[in-house]
Amino acid sequence: MMVNSENSDWDYCPSEILLLIFKYLDNKSLFNCMTVNKRWFCLVSTTARRTGWENMVKFGISDSGASFRKKSKLESRDIIINHCLWQNIEITSAVCQRSYELDDLLNINVYKGALILVGTSNVSYYDIESNALFKTSTGSYADYDENDYMISALQKCDYLKILNLSPKRDPHSYWDDTDSQAFTVPLYKIHDDCCYVTTTDRCLFALKWTEELWDWKLLARHYGHGVIVDINVYQDEVYVMLNWGGLLKVDRVGLKFQPGYCFDIPKYSNPMLYQKYGAIIPVSNDSPFKMKYQDSEHWVLECPGLTCTLEHGDMLMLGYEDGKVEIYEPRKMKCPEPKPILSLNVQQFAKSYDTDNVAVLKLEVSEAELSHDLFIATKSTVYQIKLDHDESIRNCILNECK
Repeated sequence: MMVNSENSDWDYCPSEILLLIFKYLDNKSLFNCMTVNKRWFCLVSTTARRTGWENMVKFGISDSGASFRKKSKLESRDIIINHCLWQNIEITSAVCQRSYELDDLLNINVYKGALILVGTSNVSYYDIESNALFKTSTGSYADYDENDYMISALQKCDYLKILNLSPKRDPHSYWDDTDSQAFTVPLYKIHDDCCYVTTTDRCLFALKWTEELWDWKLLARHYGHGVIVDINVYQDEVYVMLNWGGLLKVDRVGLKFQPGYCFDIPKYSNPMLYQKYGAIIPVSNDSPFKMKYQDSEHWVLECPGLTCTLEHGDMLMLGYEDGKVEIYEPRKMKCPEPKPILSLNVQQFAKSYDTDNVAVLKLEVSEAELSHDLFIATKSTVYQIKLDHDESIRNCILNECK
């Protein structure tokens, strides 16, 4: 959150000197400077206007802005504004705008202002702003998603996961069976124009569409013990998490995994990876919620009753069996029992007869101008929660980014 610094030597530093210093900072560091106080925010905005808002998004946001681009129609400048607004999410208002009912809900996703509801027999696209149903697709999928480069459809057959990929000629393209490809994968992650997939022999491949065919490129193979349970892309580097807590980084030149870190977690607890710093593990309901810092950077978060996670920019969102949803900013979680910057519960918004159906199945976010939509899915209902910021905060950030 932006604060006004007091009694700091930096208060007396001329703006011209600060601008010279900012010229030598990388975009991630500039992002951090934007949250110091109003004056620094204004000066960094001046630097961003000169170097380009696109570079700020690409090099300043942890996943190169992939999550914001996929979940919004915003331009680069407005993505920066919304990214900064998340730093003040603790003083936002949360109002349930509407709910979507679906008896056989399996999954939800967001793409460019559309909410994608995945049922057992069809996929439905709703316009988030108007609530209008504008596209349906028939098929039995466990998941269905898209970004600017490809459409993915996941089918489950017994213990097998079959991933279907179809390239997009432009952002408005539909599924095309002509160029689609299906293959069995234990795990996959789509990041911008690349789909990362693992194989049963513990290889990691990168798939890209090259105008004529899907190009498979071997990135690395894991020869040690353990199974890859998560894939993450952080600042253009690819990391994988092993089920026993090992973190590996892809060496693209040597086509191998490099040891990254070893998280101290319960044996084979299948951790979820946050950026390259955190391991999140679900534990039994009778266990305490706690955070363990293993060094100055790496931490383990043990969450009783955890059902799902969502990483969006620098934010970490957690969903629970009892309907609770918590939003954290991990860089501020420096205590054994960190407090969320925002906490909600499905029971605040559920109808009286639906209070038993509160376990959170999936979390999603859509970015609108100067606000955010948080989607909380249970097994039969999706709640659309509008997160609105105080007008004074919105005006302050808007004025500095002009």
